[in-house]
Amino acid sequence: MSRDRSRFAVVYATDENYLPLVCFSIHSICATNRVVPDVFVLGLGIGNHAIQKAEEYLFSLGARATFFSIPKSSFVLGSAKKLNPPVLYLNIKLGSFIPDSYERVLSLDADTRVVHDLTPLFEMDLQQATVGAANDIVSFSDEPYRVLKEKHGLSDNQDYFNAGVMLIDLQRWNERNIGERTLEYARRFPNQCQFRDQCALNKQLIDDWIPIDPRWNYYTPHFPIERRAFIYHFPKHSPWRKIKGRKSTVSESLILHHLWYREVAKKSPWPKAVVRCPVLFPMWSIYLRNNLAEFFPSIQRWAPSLAPSQKRWNAENLEIFDHYVRANDPSILQPRK
Repeated sequence: MSRDRSRFAVVYATDENYLPLVCFSIHSICATNRVVPDVFVLGLGIGNHAIQKAEEYLFSLGARATFFSIPKSSFVLGSAKKLNPPVLYLNIKLGSFIPDSYERVLSLDADTRVVHDLTPLFEMDLQQATVGAANDIVSFSDEPYRVLKEKHGLSDNQDYFNAGVMLIDLQRWNERNIGERTLEYARRFPNQCQFRDQCALNKQLIDDWIPIDPRWNYYTPHFPIERRAFIYHFPKHSPWRKIKGRKSTVSESLILHHLWYREVAKKSPWPKAVVRCPVLFPMWSIYLRNNLAEFFPSIQRWAPSLAPSQKRWNAENLEIFDHYVRANDPSILQPRK
């Protein structure tokens, strides 16, 4: 496979509400990649003024972004609850917009933050599969996962992936007509799509996807802060919203991300996109204990220790994460440095 980075692209699908978060995610790519891949944004019902504002902001970051404005009236899937909002299915249309000159396309949800160069991911061997993705965290639930697999006709040795981060072989995607097949399945069987586009994609890609290193789709705060990550994913707990009032274990894992989003938003056209939360002393002490103790051992003397419930929560998450990656490179299980 060619190592020419111009053959790689990143794609997002969004409406106007999540456009700032898409731009913040692209900001994270610019900050961690020496050569920034081309970016495509499929925008549903986004006005020209909003697109222009986003284009100017991304240009200032050094990103080459192409926006496609799609009228809401041209992408209606149906009235069923699981088919709405339709923007959740828009990424499936990527084959209709991205030129086939690109070999690999990375589909990212808006609620992702990239903290590592993307080259190793783009260049990974897909072993003649159409998609590379990480197993979904539902895989670690017993009865819900059994029901989900039964609903989608998955056998015991077939897994279920998360669609928030997908590495796609664009030629195979188009040749196998994955986009149209997936949308047709969703329209015909909306009640089967418990997790919207993700369920429809899993149904169409049975035995046509391979698992990737879970560090490329790192569920936060479900995975422990003691493990390293390449792409953080926030499918439930959003660091750009209020942190105060959440249980301390969640706050602990989100504080650094909250501060990052806050600083990025402050210098963007959307300074109010991140809810400004007071960072209380206990949260700062947690940050210091976890990140600076190796440089300043005296911190341990005054930083409050974890409560028993927090210790249990951290231990459980470590066990889940380690089980999640045990079949991969054992070095993944080493604590972060």
